[in-house]
Amino acid sequence: MTEMGFASDDPTQADCRWVAVRHGLSKNGNDHIHIAVNLVREDGSIAGTHKDFARAQQVAGDLEIKHALTVTAGRQRAGQSLAGASKAETSRVAEGTRRNTDRDELRRRLRSAAATASNEREFIEGARNLRVLVRPRFAKGDAGSVVGYSAALTPAFVNGERGKPVWFSGAKLDSNLSLGQLRSRWPGNDEAAAVGAWKQRGQSVRAGEWDTPRRAAAPTVPPAMATRLAVIGMDGSRVGRYAATELSGAFAAASLYFEKNGHGPIAGASSVLAKAGAMPRWRADKPDAKPAARTRLAADSLYAVRLASRAGGRSSSTGWRAVMRQANRTSKVMAAQLQQAGNVRMATEILTSVQAAVSQFERLTGEALGEQVNEKESQTRAPSAPGRRSAPRDTGIER
Repeated sequence: MTEMGFASDDPTQADCRWVAVRHGLSKNGNDHIHIAVNLVREDGSIAGTHKDFARAQQVAGDLEIKHALTVTAGRQRAGQSLAGASKAETSRVAEGTRRNTDRDELRRRLRSAAATASNEREFIEGARNLRVLVRPRFAKGDAGSVVGYSAALTPAFVNGERGKPVWFSGAKLDSNLSLGQLRSRWPGNDEAAAVGAWKQRGQSVRAGEWDTPRRAAAPTVPPAMATRLAVIGMDGSRVGRYAATELSGAFAAASLYFEKNGHGPIAGASSVLAKAGAMPRWRADKPDAKPAARTRLAADSLYAVRLASRAGGRSSSTGWRAVMRQANRTSKVMAAQLQQAGNVRMATEILTSVQAAVSQFERLTGEALGEQVNEKESQTRAPSAPGRRSAPRDTGIER
C-alpha cells in the first residue's frame, strides 16, 4: 500500500483506508489475498490511480524479489529475476509428458554450459552437447554482430513425430544468462570468433536439421570452473552477486552429472543461488541501483591453479569433490554476509539448499565431502577406503 501511494508514514499526508482479506487456496492450490482500497482519502481528496495496474505489477515483482519468492510468470522483466512456469508448462509435467518444465531444464543446462565454458564458442558448443538449440539475434542491419540469443530443448518424438521447439530468450530465462552478462564472465572472450558458430547454429535451426547428440552428455569438471570458484573463495570481499552466479552454474553442472534427468537438491541449490545472483532492475527514481558490470575474475593465484589441476585430473569423483567443497565454503561466506546485511531469509535459503545439495552429493558418491585440507596434507592423505562407490559412470541425459 505504501509503494502504491495509498499509505504513508508521513503524518501530514492523509491515507486511504484499506483491508486485506486472505482468500485461502484456489482450486490450483495457490494461497492468495485480496486487497480493497477506499480511493477517497481521509481528508476527502481522491487517490491517484494512473497506471495503477502496471504499478501494482511492478511493486508485486519487486516484493517477490525482495523476499526471495518465485517471480510470477509474465511479470519477469529483463534484469530482474526468475520467472515462474506458465500453466501450460506445469500441465505437461503433471500429465507426465515432461519430467521438468522446459524453462527450468533450460536454465540448468545453460547455466552448466556457461560455468564450464571459457569463452563464447565453448558456451555454444556446450549448449549443443546438452541438446539445447540456440539461435542468434543480430544487431539491426549488421549480420556480423550478435546481440542476443534464444534457446530451446531439442524436441522429443511423440507418436513417431518430432515436436516443435519452445523458444525462450536467454535474458528472460535468467538475467545472468543474457549474452551481455555471459560475455562479462569470460576474460579475453573473442566475440568475433564466435559469430561463425552462432550462424551455424541458426542455420541448423532454420533448416530443421538439429544436429544435437542423441543423448545429452553430462559435463566433466573443467579447470576453468574450479579456478573461478577458488578465486572467489579467496577474497571474501568479492563474494556477492557474481559469485552467486558462478556457484549457481557449478551446482547446475553437478546436478546434470549426478542427478541426470531429475531436478534434486543439487539443482535446487543452483536455483536458489541464481535468485541470489539476479541482476537488480534499474529504476529512474533509484539511480544508485543501476547495475555495474561484473568484475572480471583474474585467476592468477597459485592456489587456484592447484585446485584447477586437481579438478581437471583423471578422477571425476576427485574433481567434483574439489568443486563441491569449494562451493560449500563460498556459499557459507555468502550467507554470512547476507545475514549481516539483514537479508536473513535469503541467507537461510542458501544455507539450507546447499546443505541439502552436499547431502545429496555424499549419498550419490558414497563419500563424505569433509573439510578442505592444505596442500601438504593432500599429498600424503591415504586413498579412499575400499568399497566406496565412485561417481556414477552412466552420465547420459534424456532428451
